[in-house]
Amino acid sequence: MKSVLKEALKDIKPTPAEEKAAAKRIGEVVARVQKLVPEAKVVLGGSGEKGTWLKQSHDADIFVQFPKGREAISDLLERKISRAFKLQRLHGSRDYFQTRLGDFVFEIIPIISIKKAEEAENITDVSPLHAKWVKKYAKLADDIRLAKQFFKAAGAYGAESHISGFSGYICEVLTI
Repeated sequence: MKSVLKEALKDIKPTPAEEKAAAKRIGEVVARVQKLVPEAKVVLGGSGEKGTWLKQSHDADIFVQFPKGREAISDLLERKISRAFKLQRLHGSRDYFQTRLGDFVFEIIPIISIKKAEEAENITDVSPLHAKWVKKYAKLADDIRLAKQFFKAAGAYGAESHISGFSGYICEVLTI
């Protein structure tokens, strides 16, 4: 079984060159957003931050952490970054934005900066804390990748309504 999983991992784990190229591109976008929204802290999130992304997956979640007490942060973020990026506004528990740069899709998500989950105003506010928790189990990153790929192959990966499958979050929690 180990040899089968090891072989499967070769097909789904990004190469060091892919990781380097992705990190460069993501770093450029993070820096650009940070410059446009200096009052917030801009951080990589999702599988890119946790080291659990799949080979040839060209998307990144960028979280824009606003200080507590800021109102209408989706509208504020849109005003700040719309001149620099061609945005699509997406509706979720809090509206967020998607932009495509070449073959890369970035989701730019406004959140409130919190220290504890209990402080969250919205479920997305907890995302950086979840990433920190997953990174404590870095040795399981490849197992998380395998779980994601398993559900993807079964057509059951993705929390989007048209898929109604397992989210990356669920794959991480089940694996850990």
